[in-house]
Amino acid sequence: MSHAIKSHARLIACASLLGLGLLVFHGLVGTPEGESYKFNLPWFDAFRSAFWAGDVYPRFLPELWYGLGAYDFFFYGPLPFWFSALIGEASCPGCDSGTVLSLGGAWMIIASGITFFLFARRFFAPAWAGFGAMLYAVLPYHYLIDWFDRQAIGEVAALMILPLLALATTKLIEDKKGGVLFAVSVAALALSHLPTTLIFVHLLAAIMVWVLLQTKGWAMRAELALRFTVWGLLGISLAAFYWVPALGLLHTVSPEMLATDFYNPMAWLFLDGQPEISPERSLIMKWGLALAVGSALGSLFILKRTSSPGALTLWIAGPSLFAFFLMTVFSIMIWEHWILNRVQFPWRALAVADLSIALSAIVITKHALETRKDAKAWRGRLTAAAAGFLLLGTAATQMPNVTDTVARGNALAGAHKPIGTPEYVPPGFLSPALTRFRSSVTDQDIGEARYDLFFAEMQRSVEAARAALQADAPGAVMSAHPHDRVSLTVTLEEARTIRLPLANWPHWRAQTQDGRPLFVGADAEQGLVTVALPQGRSEIELFLAEAPPQRLGSMLSLVALFGLLGGGVFCRIRRKFSADKPLATSLG
Repeated sequence: MSHAIKSHARLIACASLLGLGLLVFHGLVGTPEGESYKFNLPWFDAFRSAFWAGDVYPRFLPELWYGLGAYDFFFYGPLPFWFSALIGEASCPGCDSGTVLSLGGAWMIIASGITFFLFARRFFAPAWAGFGAMLYAVLPYHYLIDWFDRQAIGEVAALMILPLLALATTKLIEDKKGGVLFAVSVAALALSHLPTTLIFVHLLAAIMVWVLLQTKGWAMRAELALRFTVWGLLGISLAAFYWVPALGLLHTVSPEMLATDFYNPMAWLFLDGQPEISPERSLIMKWGLALAVGSALGSLFILKRTSSPGALTLWIAGPSLFAFFLMTVFSIMIWEHWILNRVQFPWRALAVADLSIALSAIVITKHALETRKDAKAWRGRLTAAAAGFLLLGTAATQMPNVTDTVARGNALAGAHKPIGTPEYVPPGFLSPALTRFRSSVTDQDIGEARYDLFFAEMQRSVEAARAALQADAPGAVMSAHPHDRVSLTVTLEEARTIRLPLANWPHWRAQTQDGRPLFVGADAEQGLVTVALPQGRSEIELFLAEAPPQRLGSMLSLVALFGLLGGGVFCRIRRKFSADKPLATSLG
């Protein structure tokens, strides 16, 4: 161990300095005010509060929407918030949520470098794998765009899982090992970001088609397909406790809020001859795509003249060509008619393309530095210079947004409105605020000003909901508690149905202190929960009952967990007692 540390001292020192620099920088600047800051920070603040109050998986967050409560974590992936609530909190106990979330982001970036190192070690010596890992961690799309500009925390978390999935995929194909890693990584990716999961699944399908075509014999093809199917189903089922309710309950909220041109995938396709919905954003993504395709072509040109592993070639060519296909007009039929349109933005494929970019960077840099013959040396240096130009150009187009989001984040100093996302508000409560907003907004209200108008209308609706409770039951007191529970104390002069400041949701239940159930209804005008109470003093508890999709998802996850444990033990025993056999297939 000590010899390994000494032999790679410079690599360890560089990686440690980069990690320390990221932590210090993130700790000093806090969470940048990127595109999703307005949602991420109140989400994290409420999630962190509920988590450390004992609610390990808080789906209903009572602090959001100005104290009305939000159902957002029935739908949004929890893993990046778990990660930040644990690792970010450990890095700065008691710090404000903006600092803790920023430190959580730094650790996700660092972790992505570590996972890429594990993947790149499959093909390169530790020093070169380390070089690629440090680059992967801070690539423009990964770091500058996703963390600073878009503030896409779910995608940042996904980018630390993707290298593990690439490694597990390669091991499953070449070694007939890595099933447990593959299943756990699939689950972690789904818990981080469903759009990236959809993208990777389609990339994996394309890779599998290619590999199956290269595999000789139907028996070997069937074995390989079965291997991926079993471990993949175990992985996706392991995360079912999240995604089954997220999909099964979507009809109870307002996903149609995303049905605008901005979220239309066809509006973002390149080479279609249509006006760009956001020229600035499109330019940034074009540079990112040029970097992916250009670096891949350069490295493939180099690898063509060497004896390199087939898996390396596949992981360089596959993600970059896949991103090019999805981001251009050639894929328009898929975006129009296939489930992939749920991804919304074709340029999200750059998340998988970062694998290709980092691997290509290793190949190009290694070739440029190690080639001594004049002609080959000049070709290698020109390739490295072209790749470097694309890398710097991509970073340069994004840097103004980076400095701007950092400056705005510093000015806010962690301040945020206690809001949720409009698409996860039940339609009955959303409708009055949305109607008022649409009647008052003008074409001059753009960007954050437009959001502020909508949030103000939502706040009016919340204040009206609180006023309704006091009008129905003067002096009533409501308090929120962990584990999706709300208590109410009220004294009524006569039996009546009262309106509560809770957005109507079909799974609210109410009971008295002695466990007697009460009738829960809905107020159609304001979209609020109502409860029928007797005359006199009442102390009741409202709670969210487990919805059928939650129950189904939990059962699937439990079964998958036992299957994963059993499958892991079975594979270990089988490898221990069975004779070595030729590999079913190979990427070489």
